[in-house]
This record gives sequence, C-alpha cells and structure tokens, in this order.
Amino acid sequence: MKLFASYEEKAKRALSDATSQHALAVGSLNAHDNTPPDPGDAAAIAVHRQRRAALVQNLEITAEVVAYWNAVVAKHESDAAEKALDAEGAALEREVSSVGVRDAHLALDLTSELREVLQRIEDRRSRSDEWNAAHGQRRYIPDAEFRVRQVPGRLSPEILSEPVAVYIDPDGGRHADNKQWDEQAGGYLVRKDWVLTEVRDVLQSGVQLPPTMPPRLAEVIKLPDLAVIPA
Repeated sequence: MKLFASYEEKAKRALSDATSQHALAVGSLNAHDNTPPDPGDAAAIAVHRQRRAALVQNLEITAEVVAYWNAVVAKHESDAAEKALDAEGAALEREVSSVGVRDAHLALDLTSELREVLQRIEDRRSRSDEWNAAHGQRRYIPDAEFRVRQVPGRLSPEILSEPVAVYIDPDGGRHADNKQWDEQAGGYLVRKDWVLTEVRDVLQSGVQLPPTMPPRLAEVIKLPDLAVIPA
C-alpha cells in the first residue's frame, strides 16, 4: 500500500472531482431554467435572474478547472510516454552494443566457416563426377551431399478405371447380370451363386520413380562477400 500518492494520481483525482463538479453545475443550471419564475412577480424574476447568473458563473468556473486538470494530466502522460521511450531506446542501445555486436561477429565467423565447408563439399562432388565419368565400368560413387539430401525414389500409384458393378461366378468370371442360358430348360436361369461385386481394372501399373536431388546447397545458400573494402 502506498503511503503517499504520486502527483499523477493526485492530478487524476482532482480531474475526476472537477468533472463531477462541472456535471453538477450543468445539472443545476438546467434545473433552474426548467423552473421559471412567476411572470407577474417582479421580485421573483429578479431573484431568478440573479440565481441564474451565479449558476452560469459557477458553470464557467468549473469548466475552467476541468480544462486545467485535463492539461495537467495530459502533460504528465506525455512526459511519462517520453521517459518510457527514452528507457526503451537506452535498453535497445545497450543490447545492440553488447550481445548484438557479439552475434554479428559470430555470424561473420560462421559465414566464413560455412563458405569453407560448402567449398569442400563442391570439391568432393567434382572429384566424384570426374571419377564416375572416367571409370563408368566401375561402381558408381555418389557424392556426399547426394547421399545425405537425396529424396528416395518411390512407387507412383497405379491408375484404376472407374468402378463397375459385375457378377462374379465361382471361377472368377465376370458377367453383366446373373442370368445364364440353359439349353435343357430352354431359357435363362438366375444364378444365385454369382456374387454382385464392384470392380476396378488397372489401367496403368505403378511405376518405380528414381531418387531425386533438390538444388545443391552451394546454389541456394548465397553468402555475402566479407572482404573489407579499405577506406
């Protein structure tokens, strides 16, 4: 619990009180205007006008007080916002000048190391390509990046026809319906042992796709030139 209120808190309380007083002044003047004096009583009219003048003056005074404390509170909030921005800027300056500079140096070191690693990868790839081209009859030697980053080959799905309803006999034969001509009966017999089945034919078998290789690291990683240009 605070023992002493800050000036900002005092100003806000004063603004709240002044606003309440101004609202009361507005209400009092409105109530006064809503109760006119007896038009036949000169004394009552004089008192009414004097009272209204006093209420108008009180309204103006309370409005001035509200405007004053509004300005005080707004100035304090503006000063507080400026102090907060100053503190934020100072904190950012400290961070950038310390850990920010450290990270920048680290990035430079890592960039140099990464450039060297990528160059070694590319050198070995060139040696593998040259070996495979010169010794095609021997076992193919894939380069290191291909071994690590290749996308394995896969079996493409087979292509099927649209589903068709047919009757399948016990021997696996297909029929458009379940009726079969019977010479002895001289007519068609319904074959209840034929099963109505929905079938789809294979239009194209699945194809084994070979492994693929995404773009090389040396192609997609663009490193800046870290050479320092003399002043």
